[in-house]
Amino acid sequence: MQLSSEFCGLQEKAHLEKAARATLPNVRDIAEKAALVWRAEAELARKREGRRLAAEVGTGLPEDDMSGPDPDEYVPRER
Repeated sequence: MQLSSEFCGLQEKAHLEKAARATLPNVRDIAEKAALVWRAEAELARKREGRRLAAEVGTGLPEDDMSGPDPDEYVPRER
């Protein structure tokens, strides 16, 4: 199951709130690190969602275009 960017954002927010309420330094540190991980995951999810949307619309990034020739067809054979 792939996580949505919305879900990741909610998790990040929850961990930041937990860090703000924490009285113990180690709990605060772990919650802040978890929030950073959720932020990174949200960014990956946004990119993934953007690619999926672009594929549905028929547009996309040039580096995502896989319609060209198969590069393995042009590998020279040993003699």
